[in-house]
Amino acid sequence: MSALYAPEFSGGATLVCRRLADELVGLGHAAAVFSGRTTAAEPIGAVARGRVDRAETYRVNVGGALAPWEPEGYWNPAATSAFESFLSEVRPDVVHVHSLQGLGAGLLAAAHARGVPVVVTMHDWWWACPCLFRLSPYGEICPAKVRPERCSGVKEIDFLARRATLRAALASASRIVVPSAFLRRSLIENGIGGEEIVVHENGLPPPSSTPRPIEEHDGPVRFAFIGGAGNHAKGLEVLLRAAVRVDHDFVLDAFSVSAAETRRWADALGPKLRCHEGFPPDRLDEVVAASDAVVVPSLMRESFSLVAREALSRFRPVITSDCGGPEEVVRDGENGLVVASASVGALADALQRFAGDHALRVKLGTGARLEPRTPREHARETQSLYRGVLRECRPARPPTTRRRLAGRRVLFLTGMDGAPLRYRAWNLIERLERAGLRGDVLYHSDVRAGPAASAADVLVLYRAPFSESVARVVAAARARGVLVLFSSDDMVFRTDDLAGAPALDHPDPRVVDGYRQSVEGHERCLAASDAFLGSTPELVDAAAGSGRPGYCLANGLSDRLSALSKRAQRREWSGGGPVRLGFFSGTDTHDADLGMIAPALEEVLERLSDTSLVLAGPVLTPPALERFGARVQRWPFMAWNELPARLASLDVNLAPLDTARPFNLGKSEVKWIEAAAVGVPTVASDAPAFTRASRAGRAAMLCGSTRDWRDGLLRIASDAALRESLGRTSRWEVERRYGSEAQVDDLVSVLADVLDRTPRTDVELPDPVALEAGAGSEVALEPGGRALFDRYQLDAESGGPLRPGSEVVQSFTCERDGLARVDVRVGTYARRNEHEVLLEVRDDDGVTLGTKTVQAERLVDRSFVSVELEEPFRDSAGRRVAVSAAAPRATEGNEILLWHAPSEMGGLTIGGEEQAGRALSFRAFALGDPR
Repeated sequence: MSALYAPEFSGGATLVCRRLADELVGLGHAAAVFSGRTTAAEPIGAVARGRVDRAETYRVNVGGALAPWEPEGYWNPAATSAFESFLSEVRPDVVHVHSLQGLGAGLLAAAHARGVPVVVTMHDWWWACPCLFRLSPYGEICPAKVRPERCSGVKEIDFLARRATLRAALASASRIVVPSAFLRRSLIENGIGGEEIVVHENGLPPPSSTPRPIEEHDGPVRFAFIGGAGNHAKGLEVLLRAAVRVDHDFVLDAFSVSAAETRRWADALGPKLRCHEGFPPDRLDEVVAASDAVVVPSLMRESFSLVAREALSRFRPVITSDCGGPEEVVRDGENGLVVASASVGALADALQRFAGDHALRVKLGTGARLEPRTPREHARETQSLYRGVLRECRPARPPTTRRRLAGRRVLFLTGMDGAPLRYRAWNLIERLERAGLRGDVLYHSDVRAGPAASAADVLVLYRAPFSESVARVVAAARARGVLVLFSSDDMVFRTDDLAGAPALDHPDPRVVDGYRQSVEGHERCLAASDAFLGSTPELVDAAAGSGRPGYCLANGLSDRLSALSKRAQRREWSGGGPVRLGFFSGTDTHDADLGMIAPALEEVLERLSDTSLVLAGPVLTPPALERFGARVQRWPFMAWNELPARLASLDVNLAPLDTARPFNLGKSEVKWIEAAAVGVPTVASDAPAFTRASRAGRAAMLCGSTRDWRDGLLRIASDAALRESLGRTSRWEVERRYGSEAQVDDLVSVLADVLDRTPRTDVELPDPVALEAGAGSEVALEPGGRALFDRYQLDAESGGPLRPGSEVVQSFTCERDGLARVDVRVGTYARRNEHEVLLEVRDDDGVTLGTKTVQAERLVDRSFVSVELEEPFRDSAGRRVAVSAAAPRATEGNEILLWHAPSEMGGLTIGGEEQAGRALSFRAFALGDPR
């Protein structure tokens, strides 16, 4: 349930609030609007109940409190008392305050006292000054920084007490939201809120029909002014005075403007001025289409300007004063003209230029394009904000909750390895252990899965397919009352939600078909589960269509990665010298993301000769960047324990995401987390996760368009102070919010909610998907705990059959002491082979350190199989070690392969013959000190 509040006066804030309430109802929430009104017929504090659109409304009589200078305007006991009764009746989950004039900030205190989280959207400067839009009662534009003792030029009233009261009340807010970056900067400058203020642009209904560009026509040039209450503040008189000076043929259609307001100028303008009454929303397309330009000459500071955005979204240029909000979308000389506020001469010149210059009209009309977020998109963003607030404001679980959960077991059955497994299983197990719980990870078809699930309290299927073995485990878990969760960190669990998935772009149709089959397997797993666990609110929202309750646990740092990151942290920043940008990719699915910013990178490298670029991991170099030669460096994929030091060598981390692909909107903030942990600033796409993690740009630079990326990269590459500031801020944020200790309570709270509130589903289990390997698979997952990567080569390009005479040996030099395990990647030719594979690890003296015999039928294509050493090789650093594989009973059609690929490491022999320039696809792990 969401409760929203707006005052009883017409204006953009009320319109936005009611649209939002209506859309939230459409998304399945209950919304109630509590507002103020003035009437002499009822006692102060009396409440009338009704309905506006689909939202319930409660209107309290505030009498004269809406007068700007009345103390009840900002602290109204009568309104607070009525609101307390409202809270008792409605019992909202969230209180969302939009405007409080006349109602007073006591509403925040009342909600806070009941433990209800409060979101405050500031549509204006009310928190700094009773005159909402920095325009004094005398018509003077207030300075950028308002002095509270002389607020709005009313010298006889001291507003210091008002400011102190509101500042104290604002401490109860869980979030402060504004519709524009302009308002955010201004409020912070005036000491209202701080860097935690986030920008959520208002939603606008799209045009009801496809907009048509401006067409040349006979007759005068047509200007439109769309006014309303407070036309003086909207600059009507400035516009009329300017229009008198224009000597070209034009007409000015002034909407919601009375003849009385224009009487002084009517004779001078004659038929050029046409006054119209207000019009209903369904006429907006018609009104804008009948104009050649919309004029926004406001004297007041515009915090957003719906009118400017409505015009641009209908292909009409805007002529505006430099009043703030419109300037975020109106680019002078590109899609409109920007003039000085209150300057009759400047506005007259702009109107004259536009009316008399056909080429200018064509240019501005061509540039007038805008696709603002819709009310539904605004509502979904707000819905995610509410969920985040509710997660953060969930009361900390008392020690009794930890004691009650102590000893519970959580089993993760996974279909993923590598970084996803670390973030979504091993890191969570680390948090569980801190809270006194126990956890374990197995491959989904491991022979031990059944018994382990029977001993668990919660079974988490992490991106596991609903195979025959998983179906048996789930059925047994259900029989014992074990709670079953499906967990995912990507949009890979609904076949209907694959728009923009990079895997669908693969040229090999078999890969595309295999990807679709894996998503279908995940979808069936979700259908068989009791609830969903996701890494972002967007994934939780996407899973809501399954009818399963959803829980969100953000990704975070493990203790091990945190320790490595602290050792690698940047502590010195140079004001000059070369600047290194870096893009790190862990998979081969980010070519499109890098390609999206390639034009911006090309311009930066062209203009800043001392800037270089690092591309790490399996990502293609964009063709446009190849001409820069050695200034574009290539690094291979690197193990997670090497990543902090490599990231710390960068000056800027790049995290682009093609947000036009719906698939990408569920991505998490891992790229930001890893760079922030070493104090390196990130330039990222304005995707939801990056926006949340960076506090809407406080701890990262967020970019939307190609132009944003170009301007942002040029700025940060040229400004060492900015890099240092963003780096330090991001490091502080990640340590405070993403460290293991900080996230333990979140995990305990979610687990308690899951166990206490999640009903067990009794729907019939879906049919399992067919997979190559059944129960009993021998798959070695990347270990957790103290294990660190030592040497490795993870590329897998080709491989030949492992038969007698084609034994494989890979030798390598260890880099760490404490070598404990060596894995090799196997291939199965997609069949169940029936023979034994013998694996052995020896040191440089030929001493056997560990052996393993594995049944070939238990191997899974492209997975790892491991050899655990009998005991850790304590002094392995600098020593040569060899891993060998043989299959003495394999025959043609009954064999496996070992994958290998080109590598400078070398050291590979097959059948006794050296394979120059190649290495086995393998990995080795060591225990001990992470240095």
